[in-house]
Amino acid sequence: MLFSSELLGCYKPAPENYNRALELLKLRPEECVLVAAHAYDLRGAKAVGIRTIYVKRWTDDIHEDQELIRSENDAYLDDMRELDIAILGL
Repeated sequence: MLFSSELLGCYKPAPENYNRALELLKLRPEECVLVAAHAYDLRGAKAVGIRTIYVKRWTDDIHEDQELIRSENDAYLDDMRELDIAILGL
C-alpha cells in the first residue's frame, strides 16, 4: 500500500503518519511491515510498533552507522532480491 503525505496530513518520520496509515488500513501495527532505504523513516514506524525492513542503497544513509541500523530493524537487506523471504520470516 502506498500513501502520500498529503493524504495522511503529516510527514515521516512523525508517529502520526504511521498511526494514520494504520487507521486507514484498519490494521494493528504488528500486522504491518515498512520497507525503506532511510533509517529515519523506519525509526518512526518502529516507534509505533510496525515491523521494519531496511534495504541498503549506496546513495542513502551514507553517514549512518550501518551496524546500528542493522540492530534497529527486524531485517536488513543489501538489495531487494530476498525481500519476500525477509517478510515471510517476520
